Amino acid sequence: MNRMLLVLLALSSILSAPAAIAQTYTGNLFLASQAEVDAFSYSEVTGSLTISGADIEDLSALSVLTSVGSNLSIDNNLTLVVVDGFENLTQLGGGLFVYYNPNLISFSGFDALTATGDNVDFWYNDSLVDVAGFGSLHTAGWSLEFGGNPALTGIPAFESLQTISSSLFILDNNSLAAITGFGALQHVDWSFQINGNAALGELCGLYDYFSANDPYTGGGAFSISDNHPNLPNPATIADVLAAGPCAAPQTDAPSAVQLIDDLIVDIGEMGLPRGTSNSMSKALGKAKKSLESGRVDSALNQLNDLIDDIRAQERRGKIDSATADHLADAVLVINSAINI
Repeated sequence: MNRMLLVLLALSSILSAPAAIAQTYTGNLFLASQAEVDAFSYSEVTGSLTISGADIEDLSALSVLTSVGSNLSIDNNLTLVVVDGFENLTQLGGGLFVYYNPNLISFSGFDALTATGDNVDFWYNDSLVDVAGFGSLHTAGWSLEFGGNPALTGIPAFESLQTISSSLFILDNNSLAAITGFGALQHVDWSFQINGNAALGELCGLYDYFSANDPYTGGGAFSISDNHPNLPNPATIADVLAAGPCAAPQTDAPSAVQLIDDLIVDIGEMGLPRGTSNSMSKALGKAKKSLESGRVDSALNQLNDLIDDIRAQERRGKIDSATADHLADAVLVINSAINI
């Protein structure tokens, strides 16, 4: 009788366990605090997932996520500096919306995502310097938009992106100097607008696209205007084609790869917190993989993101200033080797 009672109690405990241990969250989920992010344990959210909270600064707990049925929104996070760790997300039924994160510096980690059902949007992130990743994205289910990000210097190479189902907007990003990606782009269905980017003087990444789309075949507006004086105002497809394709980067890839391997070993011997060490080694591993596959721009973006992450860890007190300086300098040496 006692054994039967123990069995019944065990079954009761299992059946009454909190829903948070389930692998699928049914419906829309709103994460409004770091505690709620840390408690996240779902591989799938069937509705929308919104991440918006004043104290949210670390999204690493979301690395278990593989699927979101509707929109993924990362907005109004006042202390969020780095976004990384969505490397397992393969399905996004809606769009990705990154808005109003005033201290966000770097954004990466979506390399497994192949398509979205709606927009990919980055708007009004005042400190955002670099967006990387998205190496597997072949379809933007609606518009692709980068707007009002005054510190933005780099956007993804989008080396697999073939189709933008509606429009491409790159607007009012005053520090963006060049667009060197989009080598696989074949179709933009509606508007094409690159306007008001004060430093933007190079559009060589769009050379292949315009070689096959002259005249422009989208059904909406076409405008390239009010960018850097190096670009005609307005710029035409003929202007982009006349400037030619991007020059192939020169790199001493084997040397850079060896430096990455050496730094990974160094990090493992430094006694850093386990999570910090693993995160940095993982970022270096991604950059190494990009180098070995010939995606030099992606590698440089990933390494620049790592420097931003190192400084973010320093600001949070997870590593001291001397260690942060040593690590950042080591990454800069790798960057120099790549650019030789």
